[in-house]
Amino acid sequence: MALQLAVSRVVERYPALPAFMSGLAISAAGLTTIGLARVVAPALVFPGIGLFAIGEMVCSPRMQEYITWIAPKEKAGLYMGSSFLATAIGAFSGVLYTSIYGYFHEHGTPERVWYVLGAHMLAAVAVFGVFIKVAGEFKEQEA
Repeated sequence: MALQLAVSRVVERYPALPAFMSGLAISAAGLTTIGLARVVAPALVFPGIGLFAIGEMVCSPRMQEYITWIAPKEKAGLYMGSSFLATAIGAFSGVLYTSIYGYFHEHGTPERVWYVLGAHMLAAVAVFGVFIKVAGEFKEQEA
């Protein structure tokens, strides 16, 4: 919790979406580091988990802030509740990642599933980058 407070204090100075994208990139680096632990050194699991955790600490509060800002004030609760649909989608995507892991495991390279997860996070960074270019930065909605 103490680290979350410190990370939040640093990240609050930056706009929400770029900070969120940075958090995704840090998390992707953590996932890649976890994958490298199998082929380079098992101890890399620890910095990998650390990077992933820091990335999550950067992402989560900033995305919640963004959703709160773009929501019309009378519908903020609806917007906040809908934001958790991504969690449900993530839970159901386990089936996809399980089959990807099975494929890599059959070929003797199970660590590659971590690279796929990291690549998907980097793809999300790219999608948000396009979103910012097309839609611009957010403005707080009026009631």
